[in-house]
Amino acid sequence: ASATTSAFTIVVGAASQMSVNAGNTQTATVNTAVATAPSVLVRDANNNPVAGVQVTFAIVSGGGSLVDPVATTDANGVAALGSWTLGTTAGANSISASSTGLTSVTFTATGTAASATQLVIVTQPGDTLVNTTIPTFVVEARDGNGNLDTNFTGSVTVEIFSGTGGLTGTLVVSAVAGVATFSNVQADTDQTGLILRTISGVLSPASADPINIAP
Repeated sequence: ASATTSAFTIVVGAASQMSVNAGNTQTATVNTAVATAPSVLVRDANNNPVAGVQVTFAIVSGGGSLVDPVATTDANGVAALGSWTLGTTAGANSISASSTGLTSVTFTATGTAASATQLVIVTQPGDTLVNTTIPTFVVEARDGNGNLDTNFTGSVTVEIFSGTGGLTGTLVVSAVAGVATFSNVQADTDQTGLILRTISGVLSPASADPINIAP
């Protein structure tokens, strides 16, 4: 004879744990949304998913913004953030997910620079003698938020923006990881207040501080 089991109902316990469900350790361009909206999984002590639990997402570091930061777990115990837009500075970003009585969860993401739009002189040239090498100056290719574009390998040219005479030496340098270093530039005319300018295609140029070229 076969045995018959009476119907029974599994009762889900109270929420006791919360963990990452999706969307951790992503990378995206600064000031853009990560591809996968972060979500958490809420379960009871027996690892059953718990529905109806309110979860609040909040920015911890890096700036940026969140869309629909308060979510409620569904039948699968999952609560998802609407979207996460990273801050404007390249580097680490993080947010938290919290719910009353549960240990909070942290999500991290890395913001990368957008394509370069401008040149910035980070080490200025200095005074020197005529036909003598101008002290090394360094130029960076940066995006619109001021982040170094390490993917930029274009050519950068130095020219006279304000002054007389001409320049000799290595006047065109290929950037390495977004950085162009000029270490072999000379001015052939003595003058006061020579201003050099660096240019590269459609990027906004950068003018240096005035320097003096002694006889």
